[in-house]
Amino acid sequence: MIYMIITSACLYVLASVLRRKARAATAFFICGWLLNAACIASITLSCGRLPLENTKQVLVFCGACFLPVWLAFEKSGIREAGAAKFSLPAALSLLASVFVRDGSMAVSGNPFLESAWFVPHVVSYAVSYSLMGVAFISGVAAFFGEKAGSREGSERCDEIAFRLVKISFPLMSFGLLSGAAWADAAWSSYWSWDAKETWSLITWMLYLLYLHLRKGPVPAVFSRTAHFLAFSSLIITFLAVNLLPGMKSALHSNF
Repeated sequence: MIYMIITSACLYVLASVLRRKARAATAFFICGWLLNAACIASITLSCGRLPLENTKQVLVFCGACFLPVWLAFEKSGIREAGAAKFSLPAALSLLASVFVRDGSMAVSGNPFLESAWFVPHVVSYAVSYSLMGVAFISGVAAFFGEKAGSREGSERCDEIAFRLVKISFPLMSFGLLSGAAWADAAWSSYWSWDAKETWSLITWMLYLLYLHLRKGPVPAVFSRTAHFLAFSSLIITFLAVNLLPGMKSALHSNF
């Protein structure tokens, strides 16, 4: 399994490197995705459940989220997004899954994960976090494009980042609400101010701030700062809370 994940990541990297050769980049991107999807399907078929129980598994799942969204952008005519903005974070997601020590690729028998809210909650967050990652890369490209004097290119990247966040934000909101419903069913409490819950709320509020600033009559530096803070909070929510001993989440220690 580990070799399949690494091979898939390498194919994603090649798609990113060959971004100026559209056909070759697309071919490598699709091949990487098929291998990525095969990993997920293999575990699902053998265990009867999607591998979404821990950080390692979710990172592998996130890797498969980028190609469908890129194809949707291409089909809608937004070709400025570029395959590299999607294939590179897909590769990083898979490579991170190799090195992260939180969990394994095996599916456990945790009874709390039998809830009907489990898959919708984790999938909505995984997809939204994946798209937020691409949005952040587009935001960084917009910043450096402006510094390099490419105002038109910078504005296109800014717009792509904004569109991705608009698509992702409802999914993130659903993830937050479905998590509360799941918590009530599992622990008879909608909210317990667990570390991951708290940081997920902070992340949601920062992205809401970004959306308001992005559409408001304020300088771009304010919306870009909010975007940077929101994505930083997302990384803390998704990775730091699970991996750093001092921030360990009690209720989310297994997934």
